[in-house]
Amino acid sequence: MISLPVLEILVTSTAFLIMLIYHIHLIHQLRKAPMTTSIGLTNHLRLERKWIAYLKNSVNT
Repeated sequence: MISLPVLEILVTSTAFLIMLIYHIHLIHQLRKAPMTTSIGLTNHLRLERKWIAYLKNSVNT
């Protein structure tokens, strides 16, 4: 049977590796196709909302 410290190191290392692979994949998706992620959609909508607010302000003045 594997001792507790070795098992803890193994599980922690595996979790860290999975998290690292996920973030690398997310960065790749953001560069390749940003509209397929929630971050890309949010940034797009934020810019669109600012653009609409700018147009409304420029029409009112």
